[in-house]
Parts: sequence; structure tokens; C-alpha cells
Amino acid sequence: MPFDYRKTRGREGPDELFKNFTGYLQTDGYAAYEHFEKQKGITLLACMAHARRKFEHALDNNPVLADKALKMFRELYKIEEEARVRNLAQEDIKELRQKESKTVLINLEQWLREQVSETLPKSAI
Repeated sequence: MPFDYRKTRGREGPDELFKNFTGYLQTDGYAAYEHFEKQKGITLLACMAHARRKFEHALDNNPVLADKALKMFRELYKIEEEARVRNLAQEDIKELRQKESKTVLINLEQWLREQVSETLPKSAI
């Protein structure tokens, strides 16, 4: 995909750039991308670094829960580091992620779902 520069961060840029796009769209959670979640043919993906950062910011608010989440993120980062150190090919990275990361992600999702009913909506956590 070619580089696309816009002077502003408004929705117009992404709307024009992705008007005929189908597939997976990974974003940083910026509001200009939210409506793509409802667009047919697009699966919106979040950025794990941005998700992790939210828990890092929540350490002062709820250190126990934030640390639990951050431990799961560290597990994921260790798997990615292993792939880099071993200089794995793309197919091997996919296999490693399916074997090891998938379980961590399932556990993280389950834990997050459990926390939703236990955590105040405006809480940093």
C-alpha cells in the first residue's frame, strides 16, 4: 500500500483511503477508524501495544489487576521475541503463535470478560 499523508487526522482521509478495502484493518484505536468495524468486508483489529499501554497506565489505579494483565502481555512478547531470535519464517511464526500465543490470548480474553462485571466503567483498569 502506498504512503498517504494528510494534514489533518479527520475521518475523510481513512474513508477515502479504505473506500474499496476489504480484509483485516489494524489501527491504534483512534476514533476516525471506529466506523470501519461496521463496514462489510472489514475486520477491525486492535493494536496490542496500545492495549498493553492502557494497563500500564492503570498500575496506579489498580496495581493487582493491571499487573495480572501485564504479565499476560509479557508472555506474548516472549513468544514474539523467540520468533525473532530464532529468525523464523512467516509460516513458522504463524505456527508458533497458534501453538503458544493463542492460549495466552484466550486466557486474556476470558480474564477480561470476568473483570468487566467487577470493574467500574470509568476506572483506569
